[in-house]
Amino acid sequence: MTDPGPRVRVDYGGETGEEWLCGLLSDLASDELVELAERDGETVARLRG
Repeated sequence: MTDPGPRVRVDYGGETGEEWLCGLLSDLASDELVELAERDGETVARLRG
């Protein structure tokens, strides 16, 4: 699987980019649009349907 950060934000990179992506996913999870889970030590985001 590829890193989604560069696909959704052109200037993605480093800690700032990771914090931004984590915040974005957290907001989407709060709005119940995605479901976050841990798998093999990594966070996995799935669209809720």
